[in-house]
This record gives sequence, C-alpha cells and structure tokens, in this order.
Amino acid sequence: MFVSYGVLIVFSYLIGAIPWGFIVGKVRGIDVRRHGSGKTGATNTLRTLGTRSSALVFLGDAAKGVAVVLLARYTLPPPTAPAEIIAALAATVGHNWSIYIRFFGGRGVSISLGSILAMYPPVTILGAVVFAAVAIFTRYISLASISGIACTVIALVVLLSLHLDVPRFGPVAWEYVLYGLIGGPLVVFAHWDNIIRLRTGRERKLGEQLEAKGN
Repeated sequence: MFVSYGVLIVFSYLIGAIPWGFIVGKVRGIDVRRHGSGKTGATNTLRTLGTRSSALVFLGDAAKGVAVVLLARYTLPPPTAPAEIIAALAATVGHNWSIYIRFFGGRGVSISLGSILAMYPPVTILGAVVFAAVAIFTRYISLASISGIACTVIALVVLLSLHLDVPRFGPVAWEYVLYGLIGGPLVVFAHWDNIIRLRTGRERKLGEQLEAKGN
C-alpha cells in the first residue's frame, strides 16, 4: 500500500505539472511566462492570448484535477477518499511548481476546481456562481478566484458540520473537507502577490491593458 501511494503521488504530481498554458502559448509562438503575471494558468493566458486559448487552458487544467482523483479512486482499494485528496494535493503542487518548466506554474484554481468536481460535484456549483458574480461586479479575476475557492471550502465545512446530505450525492466525506482546508489556503498563498496589489489598489481589472511581467 505504501508503494501504491508513493506511485500515486508521483504520477499525480507529473499529471498536475503538465503546463497547458505554456503549451498553448508555445503553439502560438508566445511564452506566457514572459507576460503579465508570468503564471501559466487560464487568467494570464486570457490576458496574453485571448478567450479561446484561456478556455482551452482552463479545461486542460481542470481535467488534470479530475484525472488524478479518478486515478486514485479506481486504482486503489476502498476507502479511496484519503488517496483522492493526496492525489489532488500532489497535482496542485505540480501545477503550481511544474518540473517541466523549471518550477514555474499557475495558481491552482482550475485544477482545484476539477479535483473538487470529481470528489463532490454539488459544491462546485456554488463556487462557480460566486466566482462569476464577483468577476462580473468587480472585474478582479484574482478576487473572484479567491472568493470562489473560499465559498467552496465553507460549503464543504457546513455540509459536514450540519450532517447534511445532498440528494443523489449523499453526505460529504470528511476527507474532502480536509482537502478544502489544505488546498484552499494553498490557492490563497499562490495569490499572495494579487492580494497585496488588491490592498494597494494596483491590481489589474479584467480588460485593462496588459503590463510587463510581474505587474
């Protein structure tokens, strides 16, 4: 079992580390790491390459989260929830610090969403609604991402604390809540530079002109 978990962690990291933003950018002759925030996620891809490329990166990154959870679920004996959260966390680390591109990466939002979608789909609806609402009303994608992840984690905690069942999905496993409590802060930490810019009024809104890397 120890070897199985070790193999799972390695495979999950390598899957999570696939840098879709970098790949899509290279296809178009652009290194997204040299533009905007320098991140390889969907948001910086949106600013650098546009909506279609950003959508491809979002789907690719979310698919990584789904893939590693299903990998754990169908390759290890039950109960698989502990293995699923280990795989998801390893993949998020891979996404944020990818070995393929010298440990550059994204911020973990899309891959975390994909992981939670595979674990317990109902709470992703709340996270998506909150993300969309904050993005529309503030035009700060970073704030929308943090808010969506935070509300998703809160929903998991509330469902577990109140012993609530979602029809057709049953009760939420405590391991999934643990993933939220670990993965959520990991995503927030990856947005630390955005948080500083939000507090100082220097964060770019959606649609504003792209500036030099790191701004």
